[in-house]
Amino acid sequence: MGFFDFLFGRSKDEGSTLQALSPIEQVVKESVEHLKKCIGTLTSEKLEAEAINLASYIFLRKGGKINFELDFLPKGLIDKIPSGDYAISDKVFPLMVKYGDGLYTNRHADFGKNRGYKLNVTKDPDLANFLKGYYKSVHKVNVGESKPQPTTMKQNNVQDDRVDLGLSSGIMWATCNIGASSPIDTGDYYAWGEKETKDLYGWETYKLCRGSYNSIFKYTDADGKSILDSQDDVATSKLGGEWRIPTKEDMEELIEECKWDWKNQNGMLGWKITGKNGESIFLPAAGAASAYRIAGVNELGRYWTSTRNESNYSAYNLRFKDGRETIVVVDDTRFYGRSVRPVFGTRKKASNKANSVSKPNTSERNNKEFKLNGICELAIRQLMGTMRQSHIYASLDMSIVKLPNGGLRIHQEQNGSVYNDFDFLGADGWIRYIRIYGKELNGHYRTIGGSMEVFGMQVDNISYKGDYVECIINQAQFGRS
Repeated sequence: MGFFDFLFGRSKDEGSTLQALSPIEQVVKESVEHLKKCIGTLTSEKLEAEAINLASYIFLRKGGKINFELDFLPKGLIDKIPSGDYAISDKVFPLMVKYGDGLYTNRHADFGKNRGYKLNVTKDPDLANFLKGYYKSVHKVNVGESKPQPTTMKQNNVQDDRVDLGLSSGIMWATCNIGASSPIDTGDYYAWGEKETKDLYGWETYKLCRGSYNSIFKYTDADGKSILDSQDDVATSKLGGEWRIPTKEDMEELIEECKWDWKNQNGMLGWKITGKNGESIFLPAAGAASAYRIAGVNELGRYWTSTRNESNYSAYNLRFKDGRETIVVVDDTRFYGRSVRPVFGTRKKASNKANSVSKPNTSERNNKEFKLNGICELAIRQLMGTMRQSHIYASLDMSIVKLPNGGLRIHQEQNGSVYNDFDFLGADGWIRYIRIYGKELNGHYRTIGGSMEVFGMQVDNISYKGDYVECIINQAQFGRS
């Protein structure tokens, strides 16, 4: 037995086996073994993420883009693998098939090699930080940093901590986000109904379910709860008294009754929100947390309400981006990490929308010519739930948006940027048009045109409209002529 075999506790036979492997095969083998030690049971989804992240890590080591080591590997092993070479990083995927216990298939490998990691390394400027979060959380790697302690708002609030905007309801709004030390600080990010921050945001870590969206056990149709209880309200928990997360109605009142101006406050972009009485608050573009990353700081905002959506797996949040898109209150998946801006007090009277100062700009028509019936709305929400389980879409930030024209949109984002929008538009309540916007229109056009089917629905006609693809849905499948 050699010195290094003794040092790492390997038997003579095991050492001989490892020496027979190429460096990259040894890395993949040991990565899978360590992953199993850390998480227990392997799944195809976990192995898929492991393969893409390992290939990305190997590729990005060139030029010092990665500043941490995978300390579960033998010292110096990763240095034997060339970096910055797609041909080398591509080898991770067939090797993951070999060591993936039959869970990781050639289909997974084909996606990971040809689309997954190459899209990440070319399009994601924050990928190095994402990988650091992944290996720190999943593999418990020492990434050479200590997590800063969040700064919370003072427990004993003084008058300056809240502002009376002259709203019809009489409630007052906090000057800072939960976890922020000033109005321009982003603060912390929380899953809906949780009171602590974390490194990973997903169904597997969401405390109000048992690992998946169909195992949610609180705030569902079964218990009838649609508003967070005080014990699950992070604002109430951290600030006490009458502090709470705003309801959907509170957030809509803020939009309707106040003037919104996109501002730069000492380098932080966001909305200056001014009430009828001239008082104002600043809502920073604090970004959002998804999986292991925080994205979109200084670009977009996602602020929870305490109100559950009609579906069990989503709740309402305020959404905005870049100061250009419409500011809306829409549903979002409960496990995502979002900002919280607390309110103080209870509503004294209904919101008086006639007193509206100004609304955020929107160019969309506000008629209901494409309204969908309840059956179609339910089917579209179920479709989004299916998408979340797909290896193609699982990593995306998804939400349902109700369009002013009566249709529904499945909105997908990746790292704060629009990935796809699927607009479902009705005729007499039934889905008649599906319009697809996004980055891969040519691929959608070819795929749908080849089968004349989209999301299990028959397509009568498909056309390329320049900035979107439009599918006309066969109405006979709904029992219509």
